[in-house]
Amino acid sequence: MPIPTAPPTEPGVIQVHRRPPAWTIPLGIVYIALGALAFLMSITQLITTRWSMTLMRNFPGTQGSLATFEKYALETTVSQAMAMVCGLLVFVAGIFVILKRRRAVPLLMVWAVLKIVTAIGTAWLSGTAQQAQMEMTMAQISAQNTGRGPPPGAMNAIFSLTMVVSVFFTLAWLAALPIFTLIWFRLRGVREYVAGWKR
Repeated sequence: MPIPTAPPTEPGVIQVHRRPPAWTIPLGIVYIALGALAFLMSITQLITTRWSMTLMRNFPGTQGSLATFEKYALETTVSQAMAMVCGLLVFVAGIFVILKRRRAVPLLMVWAVLKIVTAIGTAWLSGTAQQAQMEMTMAQISAQNTGRGPPPGAMNAIFSLTMVVSVFFTLAWLAALPIFTLIWFRLRGVREYVAGWKR
């Protein structure tokens, strides 16, 4: 029913039908796509990590990298397992958003908090592993330095800056959608709209 443009000529209640918000389908698709991608990537990373460690044990000259892998093997496995859980949660929640089910919101809240925790852990793990790799590389450079190329101090500064930037962007990328989700579903208009959904 169109919005009236002139005063009514007959007594009665003026009814204005507003179109429902159109964000549910695109946002739900984003959740589903990212959830499926995160789940599949986590499984792939779990497999490739184990496979890479097996290969390194059989090749000489990879002991340094193997030591880094083994040192953080538990943390890496936990991080990838949490990423799998997060992917599954947001995938299911995305379906509920498209179907306009209220149960999508608590699932998304749990996912958002867990994803932020996972993002912090992943960023920390990435930075720590990069630092260990950097220290190993710098030790090799110092041992083999013949006076050519940049000195180890300059290389150390470059590696440190690269590591900080990498950790920052990793954390920002992984936490962006969860933070948006926590804010979006706390907005008054969104809460009122979701309250009318089926359970």
